[in-house]
Parts: sequence; structure tokens; C-alpha cells
Amino acid sequence: MLATDLYAISEGKKNEGHWECHWCTAACDSSMVHDDPPPIPFVSRGKSNAKRPTMPYICLGCWLWRRKSLSIFSLSGKLLKDRQTPRDWSWFITPVDARVIIPDDYPLLREMLLNPPSRFALIVKVDDPVEIHRTVANDNQTVTVGTQLHFTVDHVLHSWTPAGLEHAIRNGEQGSDAGCRYLSKWLAPWNLPDKPEHIGGKAVLDNAKQLRKPVTNKP
Repeated sequence: MLATDLYAISEGKKNEGHWECHWCTAACDSSMVHDDPPPIPFVSRGKSNAKRPTMPYICLGCWLWRRKSLSIFSLSGKLLKDRQTPRDWSWFITPVDARVIIPDDYPLLREMLLNPPSRFALIVKVDDPVEIHRTVANDNQTVTVGTQLHFTVDHVLHSWTPAGLEHAIRNGEQGSDAGCRYLSKWLAPWNLPDKPEHIGGKAVLDNAKQLRKPVTNKP
């Protein structure tokens, strides 16, 4: 699944048709023509990063993303803002909806990244305006602690696993890959419970003090 497919779904639409989108390669029809400057004979393509430069049409996902004015909601619902453009924000997108990310959302985002949904896109904007066809979506049947997941930071691809992210949070940079290190720093400080102890095959939190109390015989 492409990020543009997921974004279209989050907006109640679907990318479909017999053409491939000029920008992202998603399925599209012939109703919307791309806005990329036309090629100039004997001159290189310049700065265009279209994935299908010869295709004339764009998908609904790309068209929706290129809107100049819409209302946005933050992940936690603490921000509602009108007349915004999608390219100016960081995003967390699921099939249900697309939400921007602000610092007030970090506590919720920390939880979601350690226990992610099966289908989502995490798009982090630092400097560059976000071009959704240069981002990625995750599409899994299930997500375990070892599932490799992907996100972009200014269109640079990174990956992480929930287990790897927890390791980076608890142990620092040593032994952690770049994606886990980035997320652990970006969303710091984290407040994880103590590591579990495995007793009798069951995970028990390390701070469960009652397990360490002396046993007394009752009459």
C-alpha cells in the first residue's frame, strides 16, 4: 500500500482507475491532470521527482494532499486549525483518519509507536514541505514486537521495530539502529515501566513490590 492510497482511504476515497499516477504510481483515472511543469526539449527534467513522469494524470490521494486549504486536527484532538496545507505538517495517518502531530501529542504517539496499528503512515516534517508520494505506508496483517516498520523524516526513509525502539529507550544509542535512535530522541522523555520478570512463565512487572515481600504464615 502506498501512502497516497492510505491517505485517500482516510478521506473516504479510493485510488482506482486504469492509469498510473504521475506522482506516486497509484491507480488513477483520467479526470485530473498533474501540475508538474512540462519537460523542455534537450533539457534535463530538473527538480521533478515524479515516479511516473510520462503519465499525465494523478490519483485522488495526491490530489487531496495538494489542497491549499483544509481543516486539520491533531492526533490527541488538542488542536483544530483551518486554512492549512498538508505539506506543512507532520502526520500520523490510518484508514480511519489523518491527524497532524504536535508536541502535545507526544505522550499518545509514544504509546502508539510501541504498540502500532497494522496499517498506518508516520510522516515527520522538520524542514522540507511534505510530498506524500515520497513517504511510505505500513500495511501488515499483524504487528509484533519484531515487525519492521517504516517512516520518513523529510523524505528520508527510516525503520524501527517496537522491540528495537524499547531497547533504544532503555539502553541509549549503543546497539540501536538509526530509526530507533531518532524516535527515542524525538519523543523523549519516555516513562516506561520497569522491565518484566518472567516468573512461572508469566510476565510480572519488576516494580511489583508484593512479590518481594517476605512470606508470612497466617494462623
